[in-house]
This record gives sequence, C-alpha cells and structure tokens, in this order.
Amino acid sequence: LIKKICMEKRGWLVEVVLEPREVLVQKQFFIDFTKAQSLSSAIEAPFFAFSKTRLLQNYAAFTSMLPGVKVMYAVKANPHVKVLASLAQAGSGFDAACAPEIKKLLSIGVPASSIIFSHPIKTEYDLLYAKKQGVKRIAFDNVEELRKLARVYPDAELVLRLAISNYSSKIQLSKKFGCPVNDALGLLLEAKALGLNPIGLSIHVGCECTDPMTYAYAVDS
Repeated sequence: LIKKICMEKRGWLVEVVLEPREVLVQKQFFIDFTKAQSLSSAIEAPFFAFSKTRLLQNYAAFTSMLPGVKVMYAVKANPHVKVLASLAQAGSGFDAACAPEIKKLLSIGVPASSIIFSHPIKTEYDLLYAKKQGVKRIAFDNVEELRKLARVYPDAELVLRLAISNYSSKIQLSKKFGCPVNDALGLLLEAKALGLNPIGLSIHVGCECTDPMTYAYAVDS
C-alpha cells in the first residue's frame, strides 16, 4: 500500500511517498548540501527530490535549440514516473530500451507513436509486446536481429544503429553496439531483401559524454 503524507517543514513543501519511499520537492531550483541534510533528517528513509519547474525549463531550453526535431527522452536516464509524466505533458517523445520501460510509458498515457524501442538487440517476447502495443519504431544493428524482426515483427519501422566514435565518453557503447559505418549499406539492403522497412539511422555517442562536438563528428561520419 502506497501511503502519501504531505507536510510543511522549514519552508519546504514535501510529498513523501512510502513503499517505495520517495519525495517530490516543488518550486525549488537547487538543493545545496545543507538543505539536503535538513531534508534527510526530516525523512528517515532514502528519497528522490527534483524540481518540476527546473526540469521543464531545461526541456524548453533544449528543444528551443533544436527546431523541427522531436526530442526522445531516454527513460533509463531517470525512469521516475513523475519525471516521465512531466516531460510527456511538455510534449516529449521517449526512448525505451526494454518492454518494462514501454509498459511504464504507456501506463502514464504516452502514445505508442511517441516511443522508439532503441535497444538494438531484443528478445522475441519484448518484440511481441512492442508489436501488440503498437510501438513501431525499432532499432537494430546486425543481420541476426533483422531475421528475428522478419519473423516476429515484419511491419516494424526500422532504425539502423551505427557504431561511431565515443572518444569523449566515459562509457563507450560503440564497443559493443552499433553497425560499422562501412557495413551499413549492406545491412540496409538485407533489410529490404527480407521485406522489412528501414526508415532511418541512429547514433549513440556513449554515456557521460564530455565534448558536445562528438555529436557533430558523428553526423559528419
């Protein structure tokens, strides 16, 4: 049973959610160490705090720099349902890496058309779930995945994930995911030969990227 307790303490308006134990702090742009200590002493359990106002401001600033681009927020970055719901209300699309992430998005009203199933290697169960829910955009990076898609979900709209330089990222995902650029044309032709529908390309610069120019280099390559 989820029990919600609202309380006001030292100027904070806090919503505490027990089982799981979380907290939402509204209208607070920054929590310094002193305030974090004060809050933690009032709530004797692990908690999560974020500013919906700052979240939406950051989203608006980001989208303003990308006119004509549909932003697809990666659920794995922060899967808290209130973060996802706030972004959905602002018009964001979503990048899901597994069936449970898709299920969570659908549960808060995100339409299937606003979700891309981005992991390039998936179980048949997850593909069948995506198919049943109408999530059509699916990533791939190898011929075995293409054959699986041809068997399980031939109507999907496919996006080929390319392996590009992750030189500035702490976690270089292209070491294990992504099709080499030189092999991309052959893989796209194989998709067409299998009767599938490739619609675009995907890149991933890795996790904790420290140089924004990595994106430009990736597009140029």
